[in-house]
Amino acid sequence: MHLRKHYCLSQSEVSGHLKSSNIKMKLKHNYKTIFEIGGEGGSISISRHADENSVKYIYSHNELDPTDEGLAVHKMDEYDSFEEPFQIINNKYSWYNLFVQTIHEDYREYI
Repeated sequence: MHLRKHYCLSQSEVSGHLKSSNIKMKLKHNYKTIFEIGGEGGSISISRHADENSVKYIYSHNELDPTDEGLAVHKMDEYDSFEEPFQIINNKYSWYNLFVQTIHEDYREYI
């Protein structure tokens, strides 16, 4: 696994839809959602970010905590390939039983 960067997001960044965060600005250029699933109170996605020098895949996992007990999840990790974050999802979750929102046509055969 080639985990390159891990982003820990503050509640204000998540609540503000990351509008003011440096992550959003960094990923803004050529950013495409490749795979996204949703369930009650959360979502998991893999997005592709390309710039002049590289291609990165961003794994994003968000879950709300309606009880305010600190159980919310807000995680973003960066990978060098699509396969790495997809296998994390595939091995950890029964994603095919959730609401599949997006599967990019270029990755359908792999998925």
